Amino acid sequence: MSVPIVRTVAELRTVIAGWRRSGASVAVVPTMGALPWRNHA
Repeated sequence: MSVPIVRTVAELRTVIAGWRRSGASVAVVPTMGALPWRNHA
């Protein structure tokens, strides 16, 4: 399964709904770019 890149909440909801219908588990892992700079120490 390829992992899509989504840019809007609506796209994310559509993708997740499809995964859930197929019985997949869903987890979201933020990247380091999503964390505030002060946490990079």
